[in-house]
Amino acid sequence: MNVMVSVPGEKGRTLKLGNIPEPTSQLSIASGLCILVLWLCLAPGRRIKVALAALLLGMLSPTAAMAVRNHGVLCHPEAPYVATVDYGTYGVTNRSPDRAAVVHCGGGKETAMSSSVSVIVYDRHPTQDVCCTVEMTGGHGELFFSTTLCSAGALERQQGLSTIVPGRQGFIHLACTIPPAVPGGIGGGFSHVTTYITRQ
Repeated sequence: MNVMVSVPGEKGRTLKLGNIPEPTSQLSIASGLCILVLWLCLAPGRRIKVALAALLLGMLSPTAAMAVRNHGVLCHPEAPYVATVDYGTYGVTNRSPDRAAVVHCGGGKETAMSSSVSVIVYDRHPTQDVCCTVEMTGGHGELFFSTTLCSAGALERQQGLSTIVPGRQGFIHLACTIPPAVPGGIGGGFSHVTTYITRQ
């Protein structure tokens, strides 16, 4: 692959870097870019070369962390609770006045960096909390991380539950227990699992 670089400001001069083999992987692409950055830094020239070097270094920098947000409507109830949960703008809601409901939510973790999982919940029950067990598994279902997070008592506003998860790729599984509804309680008396967020 012949690589040619046109340098503006030098009378349309075109610089030939030579014949470089076609890249066959992300590593070889990165190696080629590193060579190009080195050439740009060492070759005599003007500010345009410095700018090109900075641009290429930016292309080589690690991907910024991103947050993957999932709505609670993606969660599924366990079989005994199918008839007692409901879905809407607040995610998944337990409408039973008699018993708590258990729902399961999932997602992936694509990077090997240490990151976090957060769950946004509403707890409207005076004595029972919204609790979510956060698990991380490998591709074959092997469990290598587990912790349980609970709300801090009944509040009308939302509550955020968060934990740090290991720095490796895998899958996120949440098992959340939603307290029963409280007729006439704060916020209508309904508790919800609204969203869950994986920061990659």
